[in-house]
Amino acid sequence: MSRLLFILLLSGFTLTGFGQDKTAGPGNVAPDSSLAVQEAHWVAWQKDLYEMGVSVQHDSLRINPIVKQLFTDSLLRQVAYPATYTWPAAVGLLQRMELKQAFWYMINLYPTDSTSRNLVMQSMLAYDRMIDINKAILSSFYTYALADPRIGRLVNGKPDIRHPDLLDKQLHVVREITEYVTGYRKTQPPTRFNLVNPGPAQINLPSAVRNRR
Repeated sequence: MSRLLFILLLSGFTLTGFGQDKTAGPGNVAPDSSLAVQEAHWVAWQKDLYEMGVSVQHDSLRINPIVKQLFTDSLLRQVAYPATYTWPAAVGLLQRMELKQAFWYMINLYPTDSTSRNLVMQSMLAYDRMIDINKAILSSFYTYALADPRIGRLVNGKPDIRHPDLLDKQLHVVREITEYVTGYRKTQPPTRFNLVNPGPAQINLPSAVRNRR
């Protein structure tokens, strides 16, 4: 288990006093926006993509506002934690550039069968052309995992982690993905294109992923 997860299990932190969530979200930039506006938008979008919901900074635990929402917003929880994770839903998130949540879906799809594992890996390599996929997949895990209803719940304002074993299994999936990507980069370093208003058409997802049911 990672140091961060170990700290989380021992800390008993309380989810209070967060204020508004200031995440940028993918959104849409008007086609006639200036280059500077487009660049500013996607820089903010990328910063949000890489920002972990839970992190340790200078031995202090930092909790992003989105984590509180994932515990307390019932509508958000229904979307983030469906009864069954499916490929069509994951592909829909990718097409809307909601990558952080899409990667969370893929973390959960990965263990289902060998075909899903291969499709997840192919997708990660495709997106590594646009972003640092290892940073993004870690960000996704440390944003969504703690509030997963299979793992924990909120009791008197504090997360109650009931199944740390499941948390550790998901972290193992993340490690497998990032280690595979790291190994692949050694043979074929990614050439990333300019991140200014990137659309799904610029990502050559394998057809097997796009058509997965």
